[in-house]
Amino acid sequence: SHFLKKLIKDFIVEVSETVSDHYLSPVERAVVRAKDFIQNNYASKIYLKDVAEHVNLSPHYLSRIFKQQTGMNFSQYINAKRIEKAKEYIGNFDLSLRAVSEKVGYDDFSYFSMVFNKYAGCLPSEFRKRIRENMGTNNS
Repeated sequence: SHFLKKLIKDFIVEVSETVSDHYLSPVERAVVRAKDFIQNNYASKIYLKDVAEHVNLSPHYLSRIFKQQTGMNFSQYINAKRIEKAKEYIGNFDLSLRAVSEKVGYDDFSYFSMVFNKYAGCLPSEFRKRIRENMGTNNS
């Protein structure tokens, strides 16, 4: 039945996401490998052509399937990943915000602040202030 097929398909997708990419289509597998590459290299300059080379696809094709699979274009995904990491680093008060910026692959601090604000809804300094306040300590 159609219902059973959908149930099995959903189950397979769930299992494959947690266990292995054994059941993924070649397109899904390529995107997973691209995401892994980004995850491991977010601190460096990442170009679409390098990732495409890594997964053996043309940059244009990777770009298209990446957007289909993730709902984000390539650079949006990289920015989102970097900001996610930046949020973790900002909680480490030993790191300056400029150091955080460099750790997640932005050499230009004001550009980092702009991107952070776009994805997190506040500036890095405001985000750090909130973390401090949530910890109940206000010493700078």
